[in-house]
Amino acid sequence: MIKLVGIGPGNIDNMTLKAINSIKEADVVLGYSTYINQIRSLLENQNVIEYAMGEEEKRCKDAIKLSKEGYNVALICGGDPNIYSLSNILLNLTDEIEIIPGVTALSSCASLIGAPLNDFAVISLSDYNISLENITKRIEYAAKADLVMILYNPTSKVRKKKTKRILETIISIKPPKTKVALVKNCYRKNFTYKIINLSNILNNLDFIDMNTTIIIGNKYSFEKNKKLITPRWYK
Repeated sequence: MIKLVGIGPGNIDNMTLKAINSIKEADVVLGYSTYINQIRSLLENQNVIEYAMGEEEKRCKDAIKLSKEGYNVALICGGDPNIYSLSNILLNLTDEIEIIPGVTALSSCASLIGAPLNDFAVISLSDYNISLENITKRIEYAAKADLVMILYNPTSKVRKKKTKRILETIISIKPPKTKVALVKNCYRKNFTYKIINLSNILNNLDFIDMNTTIIIGNKYSFEKNKKLITPRWYK
């Protein structure tokens, strides 16, 4: 049985007890090198196999091979295994897995910047597996519905122009004064964030990178004491 372990935002304090125990009890721990470094203090006698970005399928196939050889395997991933991660890849290859959930970026970022979430849509801007046209269409519908929007994987070195086009789509639909939080390195070293108006987001493109989560409020969202709040009214 392979344990697919979500390690959350990147610090051990925000991992579940089950995730920690699954790693400690494993014979072999596999994962992207950045994630391995984040849980290094939990590793003692385990055999550790590190991978580069883009080797997702290889990680899964290696985990299956080692499991069949009789090893207790923990395959780790950032955030939650079911949110833009490895669960769908691994389940297409084997059903002998246990998925250990983790704290995802939307909830970990929200905990640090206030209370921005109400009805919301989570959308990845990565066009690795989906066309830019389809991403833009989803963005457009979410913006027109005035959902709070959480944007994962907002940009990369080769996607800056594409990111700009997507943000321009949002700007064309939502009011200019809509509040936006740019959250970088959540629960990691060099954590920082900004709360800005949507009209100013293109002036912050240099701040946005793959370690940034973008949270765009709805028409009721407001800033108070450097926190972003999307109210829920209870009668």
